[in-house]
Amino acid sequence: FLHSVRSLLSSNDHILKSHRKYYSAE
Repeated sequence: FLHSVRSLLSSNDHILKSHRKYYSAE
């Protein structure tokens, strides 16, 4: 269970970083 939560958080963090990069590009 913890492993799936951790992978979910890391993928969520990756998405947030991608969005931040996209927004800062504008």
